[in-house]
Amino acid sequence: MRILVISDEESPALWDYFDRRRLEGVDLILSAGDLNPEYLSFLVTMGGMPLLYVHGNHDKTYDRRPPEGCDCIDGHVVEFKGYRILGLGGSMKYNESPHQYSERQMKRRISKLERSLKKGGVDILDCEKISREVGALLDEADPIEGSYTFEVSSAGAERPLKRPSDFARFMGSPVTVKLYKAKDGRKEFAGVLAGYDNGDVTVTVGERELTFPKAEVALCRLRVEF
Repeated sequence: MRILVISDEESPALWDYFDRRRLEGVDLILSAGDLNPEYLSFLVTMGGMPLLYVHGNHDKTYDRRPPEGCDCIDGHVVEFKGYRILGLGGSMKYNESPHQYSERQMKRRISKLERSLKKGGVDILDCEKISREVGALLDEADPIEGSYTFEVSSAGAERPLKRPSDFARFMGSPVTVKLYKAKDGRKEFAGVLAGYDNGDVTVTVGERELTFPKAEVALCRLRVEF
């Protein structure tokens, strides 16, 4: 999946000197705030793909003049092509303008969304909690000599595809295929998942369609393009 992320400044290349080719292959636009609502409406109209947005701390006009054709996900969790996206706009509070939050207020907003995030599996809140609690135990026990880095993570957006149901779910999505042995001088191919049959993986790379036998595939994982 290809995602265009925009914020803060309107791009002349996408507005004043618009060329539709610049948006070719883009599946979704995410706006992180502080943009003219007419700019967002223009991108949706001309690009034809969904646009999800949150409020920036300068977006004082959105409430009375929201971007037409766009979806506000501020304070919501939405799903798009198998990916869950949490919308959390605003900034650290520095005056009394809208869409500004103290640290306590932001934590309260996150806690309200936690139930929506918890749909099975491991999410970023789980990783943060485990990292904090286990990290404190490691610091106290100090079981490892020398310096080290402790990191807790989940499979994330670029998760590996393992089961047939994984391949069926993400058919048509960008993937990276890694091989045990080099083929045509390469061990890694990036393309779009085009087929799966008893472990054989078919990927569209440019204008070519390549099929990699199960015995040759070391790993096939999702690939997020920004």
